[in-house]
Amino acid sequence: MGRTLQIKRGTTAKLAEYAGPFGEPTFDTDRGIIVIQNETAGGIPQGVITQADLDEQTAALGNEIWVNAQNIQQLKLT
Repeated sequence: MGRTLQIKRGTTAKLAEYAGPFGEPTFDTDRGIIVIQNETAGGIPQGVITQADLDEQTAALGNEIWVNAQNIQQLKLT
């Protein structure tokens, strides 16, 4: 008999609140991607990166870097 691997899963909003142990895989049911937990809320999304993902991460960095799906447009050095 085969073994079953069950992975924690949840919506994007629920996973944004979850801070799992380092290296734990979770599944984002809204985006259909794996998120690797790193002991901070939200973890690290894997797979396809959208412009919205890039914009969100840029905002999280205090808008210090602007990116698009093709290249880095501008970098502020402080």
